[in-house]
Amino acid sequence: AQETESATENITTMVQSIQQDTAAAAAAVGQIVEVTGRFGAFQATVAAAVEQQTAATDEMSRDIAQSTASSADIAEAIATISSGATSTSDGVLDIKAATQELSGLSNDLRVLVGQFKV
Repeated sequence: AQETESATENITTMVQSIQQDTAAAAAAVGQIVEVTGRFGAFQATVAAAVEQQTAATDEMSRDIAQSTASSADIAEAIATISSGATSTSDGVLDIKAATQELSGLSNDLRVLVGQFKV
């Protein structure tokens, strides 16, 4: 009977120890679940930030492409204006030459008219 009582006490002590260890393990698992949940929240936050950065980068890429296209349009307009300015300059030179020629002819005509007497 005494051995049975001693064995029962040993078994009771073992069961209590197992229960305490099980409770500690359950608490540890609960903490792991909590930490995992926090990591999940952090991952969601990081994913949202990455998505925002991707959207911002895409928008910047579109803006750069538009700026490049606008720069090309401006360069083309400058080339057109430069060509027009060259044509205008050539026209002014032609007008200057014609004016000088007309001035010479006018002087010649004045001399001829001055020689004509009625």
